[in-house]
Amino acid sequence: LGVGGGQAATARPDVILAKEFVRREGKRPAFFWRTKAPPEPGRSGGPLLDARGRVIGVAIAYRGGAGYY
Repeated sequence: LGVGGGQAATARPDVILAKEFVRREGKRPAFFWRTKAPPEPGRSGGPLLDARGRVIGVAIAYRGGAGYY
């Protein structure tokens, strides 16, 4: 879900590919949802919703063609 290029808010279906754990030196591990498609430009901070409309992640990055929430 997000707003890009001054347009009205839109939702786009996506597929969660994996739940990835990242170990950070001196800190507890964190996990990220990796999605099939990257977030569209301007959607950083936008929510990742489950099928019931609950927020399960926030768009933070993309790498290698995948999105991370």
